[in-house]
Amino acid sequence: METVTLSKALKDLEGLLDQAVESGEPVVIKRKGKPDVAIVATADLPKPKKRTSHSDHLFQSEAAKKALKKAAADFDAGRIGWSGTYEELQDMVDGMLVKAGKKPLRAAGKK
Repeated sequence: METVTLSKALKDLEGLLDQAVESGEPVVIKRKGKPDVAIVATADLPKPKKRTSHSDHLFQSEAAKKALKKAAADFDAGRIGWSGTYEELQDMVDGMLVKAGKKPLRAAGKK
């Protein structure tokens, strides 16, 4: 892995890009004497982790699946409804998730 100064990188950016792609090794660029960034070929980037939905954990237990199916059936049949706002529903769901030791669907402070 080569380390170069910012001034060298600015003078020979295309060459450093080619070097990173052809060698498969990152090229580190230093600013003020410290390694700040690296040029890395996209083929060498780590693969992103599979992102799961915040609601995925709701479907991990049979009891939760059964309760959600019953609630959906009751809602469809008109036995239950919601007259509040969407934000109030989100707050209620987040509160239930936190109470159950789970991560809320929305980040704290976001509305």
